[in-house]
Amino acid sequence: MRNFKSKVPAKRDVFLAYLIDGAQRTAGKGYPIIPAEFCYQGIPSDIIQWDHRSEVKDPKTVAMSFYCNDEWFQPVISNPQAYVEKLRKYECVIGMDCSPYDNMPQVLQDYQIWLNLANT
Repeated sequence: MRNFKSKVPAKRDVFLAYLIDGAQRTAGKGYPIIPAEFCYQGIPSDIIQWDHRSEVKDPKTVAMSFYCNDEWFQPVISNPQAYVEKLRKYECVIGMDCSPYDNMPQVLQDYQIWLNLANT
């Protein structure tokens, strides 16, 4: 269901679960498996943070990193499909690492911590 912008909160896909439709999953908890061809095997020539992307002269020689303040990459998190072609130009993309905040509901804090551990 691609209803991530629904006006009805109960129908809104806030986790963008549709992005893993059809993914292979692990036994047990069913975490999506990232295919090997999506994992960069080299050493990037250079790395730049998303909030400094305007400084990039040749994206094919730069790894894009999202280790910056969450608010800088919130538009990417909110609508990742709109950024696929822009990010595809880079040598590789280093995954997004959203921060947990103590004013989030506990389940979201746990999710962010799990997500950070799963991406290490």
